Amino acid sequence: MDTDKTFYEILEVDETASTDTIKKQYHRLVRQYHPDIAKNLHEANELFIALNEAYRTLKDASLREAYDFGLNEAREYAKQPHPKEEEMPAEEEFVIETPEERRKKELLFSELIESARGLMKQSKPNEADAILDKALEIRQNSPELWELNGDIHRSMRSFDIAMTSYSKAAQLTGNNSHIREKLMDTLAERSGKPRKATSTSTSAKKKGGFFGKMFK
Repeated sequence: MDTDKTFYEILEVDETASTDTIKKQYHRLVRQYHPDIAKNLHEANELFIALNEAYRTLKDASLREAYDFGLNEAREYAKQPHPKEEEMPAEEEFVIETPEERRKKELLFSELIESARGLMKQSKPNEADAILDKALEIRQNSPELWELNGDIHRSMRSFDIAMTSYSKAAQLTGNNSHIREKLMDTLAERSGKPRKATSTSTSAKKKGGFFGKMFK
């Protein structure tokens, strides 16, 4: 099975498809690829799991909204230049850090993260946010930084910033299912609709939930 497919592609529907269309297509594909009747049992079993995960997400309005949010974030991320694609700076502008300088930066970064976490435990999100800004000047590709930034802004009820931060954390990890749960919980809080607790499927754990197959 092609793990690069979105949930819409797995269910073979348009991204604007109605819930009724998604339901009908799900039942059609489940009958077609059910492990009990499929010739290739291993492939059918993987697809059957993916179909159920996709349907579980897209049939629920809140989960679908969270998935669409992450999908759009993924596409925007894909459009951006990445360090390996960027041109190297001119020789006179290129500064090579010594191992000791890098070690000091990493140590400072870790201290700032821990300081921000400590401030959050003291219910001081504004101060934690200011500390995290300093950490961001050192590293922009840290999933723990973006997850913490999501936690901070979620506590401040800045839900859109929190969701964007969780999406960035998901982009950088690809296989962290609890970030997906935080994203969906934040969406539920933003909409004022309490979310029922759900268990993470084996498929989600293996493939990184919503976002694992979107960021490589």
